[in-house]
Amino acid sequence: MNYVPFCSGELTTSRGITDGVGSGLHPAMATTEDRLRDLADECLDLGREPDFDAKFSHSGVSSVDAAAFINVVNQEFDVTVPAEEFRQIQTLRDLAGYLDSRSA
Repeated sequence: MNYVPFCSGELTTSRGITDGVGSGLHPAMATTEDRLRDLADECLDLGREPDFDAKFSHSGVSSVDAAAFINVVNQEFDVTVPAEEFRQIQTLRDLAGYLDSRSA
């Protein structure tokens, strides 16, 4: 597995839109799951499409990569997910729900 400690800082979405991570300039129709999928593709070496219902513990992502990923998510969504709350989030779908609840 290739070690990818963090993103390059520029996100190219699956819709072909290049955007700086954390810039907040996203298409109006991009859902939280779309944005997380793009971040996972960019930051994690999964070798497959992210499974939004798979538990993080079964994803094969190292704890170092997971920590780097959550830092990028914090930056991208302009939130801070405290470590104790992140431990309660089991899947990417849970993370999307958490982020949506913070933006409402």
